[in-house]
This record gives sequence, structure tokens and C-alpha cells, in this order.
Amino acid sequence: MISFLNRMQAAELGNVCNQVLEEIAQRATNIHPPVEVHQGPTQNAFLKQRPPSFSGTIDPLDADLKMEKIFKFLECTNSQKVNYSAYMFESLVEIWWKSGHYHLSLLIKVSL
Repeated sequence: MISFLNRMQAAELGNVCNQVLEEIAQRATNIHPPVEVHQGPTQNAFLKQRPPSFSGTIDPLDADLKMEKIFKFLECTNSQKVNYSAYMFESLVEIWWKSGHYHLSLLIKVSL
């Protein structure tokens, strides 16, 4: 019974994540880089802040609040926010991200 519920929750989470990835792909095609690009901090500066890792076992909103605090403090670019967040993924969340990233790259290639 528990494994069935876990599969149901995973499927539901997968559907929501896929919707988010499609929205990101759609927005990515409309992004125009600013004239002056801020480089932001290095990954070492980010890791010195001891960001939380995320494997899906803690409240995602709690992890998000901690990450946003670090991003604001370090003045991270949007690209760095994505890359640094993905770097902190573990376990099934990392597998989901890699899969979604691959499918997103295919969607962007098709839309360009």
C-alpha cells in the first residue's frame, strides 16, 4: 500500500514538474539578455554559505527560502540560481532534474 502511494505521489510530482519545465521552455525562448551582464559569485562563494541539499525529503519551500536568502546575499544571476540549485539536488530529485533538463533542451531546440 505504501509503495503504491509513493508511486502515485511520484507520478503526480512528475506531472507537475513536467508542466513547470514546459513553462520554463516557453519563457526561455522569449528571454533577451541585458546589455550589461552581471557575472555574479563563483560556485566556491556559493558553497561557503552552506546551502541545503535537496533530495525531496525536506519541505521544498523551506529549502527554497534558504536558497533565495543565499542568492540575494551573493547577488546571483538567474543562470547561477538554476545551476547552483541543480548542483544541490540529490537522489531521485537529481535524476528527475537531469531527465527534465534533457527534455527541456529538446523542447528549446524544436521551438528555435
